[in-house]
Amino acid sequence: MSASVGSNNGGGRKLKAIDGLNSHISKDEKAMRERAEKEMNKFPELSDKPPAYLDSLAKKVWKELAPQIKKLPIKDLDSGIFEQYCNFYQHYVDAEKDIKKNGFKTEDGNRMSPSFRVMKDSADGMRKCASQLGLTVDSRLRLLIPNNDNEKKESLSDILEGDN
Repeated sequence: MSASVGSNNGGGRKLKAIDGLNSHISKDEKAMRERAEKEMNKFPELSDKPPAYLDSLAKKVWKELAPQIKKLPIKDLDSGIFEQYCNFYQHYVDAEKDIKKNGFKTEDGNRMSPSFRVMKDSADGMRKCASQLGLTVDSRLRLLIPNNDNEKKESLSDILEGDN
């Protein structure tokens, strides 16, 4: 799949890949997008090898997900987001282990443990990174399904009334 996906040229809607468009676009727009996709393909591929500084579980996540992520228009420039995802996963699992060992509350029982906050923050971070990388169903669909902005939008009442 070619990839001008994700670029928004400074604002507005994110562009869709040419082969994912179902709407009518001008010849000039199509040519501009084809040039952008060709340029995008010049960027180095995401490495299968994780950065040395990642912890062991984060490296394992990298090695397992990298082959799948490379099927999407993700390049080496996106490796920072992928590194964050892997680290958030590592922190999430570490915090979950601590919670299983020590419980959700502090020793006095009045507050949530710091590990609970780390687990929650890591889950939020993973969700954000996953969305940017196409690791969620929604984000993959946005990357791969045509943009039908030019089609007539029906209201809910139009849909419910149907062809009565």
